[in-house]
Amino acid sequence: MQATLQSWVPTPYHSGQRCRLAGADCIGFGFGVIDDMDGRPRAQCSNFPADTALHDPETAFRSVATLRRLYEPAMRVRDRNVEPGDIVVVGQHSGGPGHLMLVGPQKNTLWHCTESSGVCMSGWGLPAHTSRIFAVYRILDKHRWIS
Repeated sequence: MQATLQSWVPTPYHSGQRCRLAGADCIGFGFGVIDDMDGRPRAQCSNFPADTALHDPETAFRSVATLRRLYEPAMRVRDRNVEPGDIVVVGQHSGGPGHLMLVGPQKNTLWHCTESSGVCMSGWGLPAHTSRIFAVYRILDKHRWIS
């Protein structure tokens, strides 16, 4: 997984995109990596939401539901015991989710794509524009992923 994540650096941020090294947003990066690991391009369909859908509370919940359907089998992790490849969605207390990140294979690492940095690795500190972990999701067939 580490090699796949590293292969996305230095992809710049571009809203609505999911193309390694050319441009991606937070959702495009997260699910682009998952598709690379999984070997199936499940997220290529036209109803794949751009990350801007996570910024508006009205569309955020529908977007997360769409992503869960696209990546079934998937479950919400209720106990916050995360594993590499888990999807972390963070947001503001006043609204819905706002940003998607992947748990990295190295302890205490998160990978994401931001407007200021593009694809990058960080620690568990929440990004400046967020104030809480909204949800953690796990794709249940990730045991099939390429190592």
